[in-house]
Amino acid sequence: MWCRNIQLGGKDAIQLEIDVNEAGINAKEAMFIIKDDNTIWVVTYSTGADEYANRLPVFEQSANTIQLNP
Repeated sequence: MWCRNIQLGGKDAIQLEIDVNEAGINAKEAMFIIKDDNTIWVVTYSTGADEYANRLPVFEQSANTIQLNP
């Protein structure tokens, strides 16, 4: 697992990469945690570990389109 501080839609956010190896499932997740005043938004993208590197740019591009409305 790793994490880094980023900006999404002008808001402070954290991007996490999570490895899932449980009950025969080998997956990876890209999780984006976005702070919007007193609200925390969590957006998660998951795929098989073997597809993660190819799909990560799409996950990041999608996360960059998020618009938070009050």
